[in-house]
Amino acid sequence: VDWGSDGVAHTVVCAHYDSRPWTPGANDNGGGVACVFALVHLALAGRLAEPVRFVFFDGEELGLVGSRAYAESGWFRGCERVINMDALGANRLSVLTQDPEGPLDNEMILLALQAATALGIVLKTAESRTGISDHTPLKAKGARTLWFSDHPNVGRETDVDVAAAVDLSELENTVKLVWLLLSGKQWTG
Repeated sequence: VDWGSDGVAHTVVCAHYDSRPWTPGANDNGGGVACVFALVHLALAGRLAEPVRFVFFDGEELGLVGSRAYAESGWFRGCERVINMDALGANRLSVLTQDPEGPLDNEMILLALQAATALGIVLKTAESRTGISDHTPLKAKGARTLWFSDHPNVGRETDVDVAAAVDLSELENTVKLVWLLLSGKQWTG
């Protein structure tokens, strides 16, 4: 879903819709998909500060298949920032500061923490030393990266990753937080 990003500088907001075969996938990544759909709904009724492209990837659990293809396609042209939502709803909302490839965008992380404080949302910071997600191929191509996830998340990719275990208030808070970032003029450079 594209809001004015046709090759111009824009933000990609993404989530993957696949899950591991042995898990229902409500948290990983039904929660992220629900958040992106809610943001699309808000974008239909609201105003975004800058162009945004909402993207749903497949094949994340198989090695980032969809996001790797996207990063190598013409669709990536103009992508300056990526906000990735992966494995949300376990009541441990975190912004990840590092992945195995190195640090994520500190300025974007600070803006997310400030926005969370302004909204009264508890947002933790965490490092992912082993996990990668759909932001990884876009980050490798130069996109500034913000990754929201629950950390630690002991129920993800297990048989208890069911809809009844998803904390809907966390998903609502994630949507409010990302919407504030998208509808304001926080980004620089």
